[in-house]
Amino acid sequence: IRGNTKTKDMVIRRELRIRPGEKFDGEKIDRSKERLEGLNYFEEVAYESEDTEEALEANKRDLIFKIKEKQTGQLSFGGGVSSIETLIGFAEISQNNFDLFNWPTFTGGGQSISLQGRLGTQTRDISFSFTEPYIFNKPYSYSIQLYDTRRDTQNTPWNEERIGASNTFGHKFTEYTSAAVGITAEQVKLTDVAADASPQILANGSTNNLFKLRPTIAHDTRNNPLNPVRGHLFSFSPEIVIGDSAYYSAF
Repeated sequence: IRGNTKTKDMVIRRELRIRPGEKFDGEKIDRSKERLEGLNYFEEVAYESEDTEEALEANKRDLIFKIKEKQTGQLSFGGGVSSIETLIGFAEISQNNFDLFNWPTFTGGGQSISLQGRLGTQTRDISFSFTEPYIFNKPYSYSIQLYDTRRDTQNTPWNEERIGASNTFGHKFTEYTSAAVGITAEQVKLTDVAADASPQILANGSTNNLFKLRPTIAHDTRNNPLNPVRGHLFSFSPEIVIGDSAYYSAF
């Protein structure tokens, strides 16, 4: 592997579908290239074979993956006006190739982290997320999301605040099949509830504690999840909610 000055070798190698000592396999090499491009860490990904004295004696050649890294951190902000909210502003800072233990750059480990904020005259949203796609370099993933959402609108007869934390554990069973389970704890507060609000809203009270369970199974054969030109994605994700309220959905 050549060209990776920030990204760790293991982050690249775990995406490769051909291993040292195996026979040449064009499909596995092409698939390896597709998976590296899908990481969105590199401007260019290419491969070639190279002769070495040791390799020639054993009737072998070295396979070289050449990559060109790009910026994976992002800082964005902006603002605007709308008919619903007079003024609105947002800001986000994220790193798609984060490394929690690589001080002081904190890059190169294949993790992702994001902090977002959105502030308007009637809304306020703050969220934080972190994802480790390979726990201990194994095909198990973990992500956490914390959020605080508030709505003070004139379109509904109440104001709403949602504070929650979501934990998701995933596993890749095969090259194209994966499953995950998400668990969310959320507190919903309703304030300034109008007397003419729906009976269900009035009956639920001002504070509701909810627990959400969302299993997901997916079959993904896309050549690139960011810009696919072939393949398909099938997924099924029901959600069951219990607590002060109970309901379910599927999508």
